[in-house]
Amino acid sequence: MLTGETFEQALLREVLKGTGLQIVVQGLSGFYKNVEAGVVALVFRAQRTGGELRINDEVVAFEWLSPSEIEKRVEPVFAVRLKDAEKDTVSATSHDGRRVLNDIGRRSTG
Repeated sequence: MLTGETFEQALLREVLKGTGLQIVVQGLSGFYKNVEAGVVALVFRAQRTGGELRINDEVVAFEWLSPSEIEKRVEPVFAVRLKDAEKDTVSATSHDGRRVLNDIGRRSTG
């Protein structure tokens, strides 16, 4: 995040830079603690409002996955974030970088 930048401003900037898409933030989906690295990732729900997907220095390809494909092709510590984003809750999960360790909690956003 840049100095003085809000989480939402940083998210809008990073999504546009990384994907070419403009979004509106719909809310926090969850937070995920990597206990080995001591890092907490905040994950937000968002909706596309414009722009076009584009390849850049950080991204070489894009692919849309169905829920069953996510289970097969995405590491569990990242797949849980995608599954959580479909729910109307804020999730909290810890992991060790490879395995989900526990579901810390879930709170309804509605």
